[in-house]
Amino acid sequence: MKIRYMIQQQTSQQYFKSLYILQVSFLVGLLLFSMITVFLKLSGSMIDENHGLNAIFQILVPILVISGFVFGKYLYNKKVTQARHLAELKEKMNEYRGAFIIRAAMLEGPAIFAIVSFMLTGNYLLIALTGLVIVLFIVWLPSKEKVADALQLSLTERAVIDNPDAIIAEAEVKQ
Repeated sequence: MKIRYMIQQQTSQQYFKSLYILQVSFLVGLLLFSMITVFLKLSGSMIDENHGLNAIFQILVPILVISGFVFGKYLYNKKVTQARHLAELKEKMNEYRGAFIIRAAMLEGPAIFAIVSFMLTGNYLLIALTGLVIVLFIVWLPSKEKVADALQLSLTERAVIDNPDAIIAEAEVKQ
């Protein structure tokens, strides 16, 4: 059976709500996984710590988090710069959504790896790196102003995204 998609128009309100929900999903997932893992560690319910892996993970996890941040920021900036040069607001907003997802995904993977590394080693430094990613996700919570500034939208385009009923993007949805 072939999955069919249709294009759905998104209003400004729908677009920003979906961006916000997406970012909060990333944030809550990391926060809950971190909290459960720390709780299990503090309650003594976790497996014995593997100190042999600790030395490896103390080097590997920060490298992955920093690499995820740098590479994610690079890809985000590249896509946003490309979006700025598009003629249509819908195209700009669709490109921005992609850039937004890529930036978050590039950090979520290393953050999850940091949590799993903490589970294996009990090293709180590793879970602290996940805390840093969580702070970044909070700072990156989307707003109309942040998106407009990133895309360097004109005053006319800013007025359009300020109208909650204006169609500003398109999304593919399953039929």
